[in-house]
Amino acid sequence: MSQSLAQPVLFHNASKTNSVGLKVGIVVARHDMQCVGTLFSRAYEVLIQYGIAADNIQVVSIPRAYDITKTAQNMLARDAYHAVICLSCFTQDTWNRTIPFSPRGTDSNKSVQWVAFYRGIPMTFGMIDLESQQPEAIVECGAQCARTAIAMANKMR
Repeated sequence: MSQSLAQPVLFHNASKTNSVGLKVGIVVARHDMQCVGTLFSRAYEVLIQYGIAADNIQVVSIPRAYDITKTAQNMLARDAYHAVICLSCFTQDTWNRTIPFSPRGTDSNKSVQWVAFYRGIPMTFGMIDLESQQPEAIVECGAQCARTAIAMANKMR
C-alpha cells in the first residue's frame, strides 16, 4: 500500500544503543530566550533520552541569529561532532533584517551547507517564526531537530 503524500513520512528510528558515543554541537541564538530556551530544552532532553552523554553535547550560545552561519562553520571545521543543531526564534521583521538564511544571505547559507556536505556532518535547523507558531510547535520543533540529527548522524557513521 502506498503512502499518501499528505501524510508525514516518519524515519526517526534511531535506537538508543546506536546513539551512544555520538557527539553533537548545538548553536543557540539567544535573542529570544523564552522561545529558544524551549527549543533547546526539548532538543537536549531528546539527545539525552537517546543515550547521548551530556559530556558529548557542546552548546554554543550566540547573541543573534545572524551569527549562526559563522559559528556553525567553525564547529563543522573542527571535525569534533557527528551532527550540529542550529536553533533560533525570530519575527518576520527580524528575519528580513538579520537572519543570513533569507535570500539576502544565500551565499552564507550555501557555504555552511557545503562545509557540512564535504565534512559529512549532518546539520539540522530549528528556526521558529514567532508570529505563526503555536507553543506546541516550538516544543515539537526542538525534539524533531534532535531526532533528525541523531538519525542522520547514525546513518553517516
